[in-house]
Amino acid sequence: MIQVFKLLILICVITALFYFSVKNQDLGTTELISIILYPISLLTLYLARLQFQANHAPVITITSNKLRQSNQMDESRFNITVKNLGNGVCIDSFLLLKEKDVNNRTQYYMSKPEREIQPDTAIEFTITKEESFEHDVQYMLVYMDFFGHKYLASNVHRGRKSYDYKHLERLTQPSKQLFFLHPIYLKFLWWRHKAIKQQNTYRYQHLAKIKATREQLKGLDLYFEPEDKTKK
Repeated sequence: MIQVFKLLILICVITALFYFSVKNQDLGTTELISIILYPISLLTLYLARLQFQANHAPVITITSNKLRQSNQMDESRFNITVKNLGNGVCIDSFLLLKEKDVNNRTQYYMSKPEREIQPDTAIEFTITKEESFEHDVQYMLVYMDFFGHKYLASNVHRGRKSYDYKHLERLTQPSKQLFFLHPIYLKFLWWRHKAIKQQNTYRYQHLAKIKATREQLKGLDLYFEPEDKTKK
């Protein structure tokens, strides 16, 4: 509703500027009708776009977040659970996390991508690391629909792991479409760039585990008995 109100204000300003630019000219009936129909056409187009998004766009909502600190036997895990409450399929999505470590250095992390989240489906995102997470943890979940439009997920926690339970006293922030120069979209690009540069992504973690497994296998004297093809 706020977006519609902003559009109405913009249309009124444009129409007023156009009127004052031609008010000293003699306008016929056709020109006057065109001036009146112009803002109506813009408003109709915008409302049709909103209706199309409501019918076909996914709506990813973060329902919970959990932080489990590491011990001697396990890694630290930051989990969020999301659910697609919209009518469309979520094609791609990433969870990004930002924190300051014990040395006051900012670290960025990116989860494994989750793709093709169907309507009315719940998915869990996980970011792991060996050390414990600090208490000042910020995060965002950005997802994309079938048409390539990107959104910031709806989140009552407002992108922070808080311990004051204030999310129980406020409404959920709705999902927000991110345009190319939107500040949140630029922040998403920066966080993703830093996570890749710092090698704090699922890809680098996966490659590190493969390398560690290969190193362990090198020191083992393995013998595989050849298969006896005569036995059936």
